[in-house]
Amino acid sequence: MALPLPSQEELLRMFSYDPETGRLAWKSISPKSYRVWIGREAGTVKDDKYIDVRIGSHGYKAHRIIWKMMTGHDPMLHIDHKDGDGTNNRWSNLREASRANNQANRKPNRNSKSGLKGVKFRPECPRKPWQAYISVNKKHITIGLFATAVEAAAARNAAAERLHGEFARAT
Repeated sequence: MALPLPSQEELLRMFSYDPETGRLAWKSISPKSYRVWIGREAGTVKDDKYIDVRIGSHGYKAHRIIWKMMTGHDPMLHIDHKDGDGTNNRWSNLREASRANNQANRKPNRNSKSGLKGVKFRPECPRKPWQAYISVNKKHITIGLFATAVEAAAARNAAAERLHGEFARAT
């Protein structure tokens, strides 16, 4: 569970936010913060590819701060970046999402041998060696076997559109 954010009023005092660019900048120094420069972009990109902002001794994701600044409430769910770029905090790129929706919108894993989301090579099936699969409600579903990676990706993308709707990410 994420740490509760400071109040909307406190966040609006500390930060300025441009919804068009997604830029979150320090506007004033919080009593809990030190070593901040007024006007400088808030936060640093961490290993998880999201912007982390320190307020005193606590770290918060910039997109969660922005959500509360814009809506007045802590996100009840995850905040999904529609384009998959955790540093793109434009307001039009952010949306509340369940964990399942957020996972549906993930990019292919870096260690994917096919480079495609939901497609893997099965050498034991020489005629149709490309398997398409998708996860729904924590269940791994095989869509089918295909002769080419392109066919498998197309089948996986169609299933994602049907099962994940607006959160579907094409391979």
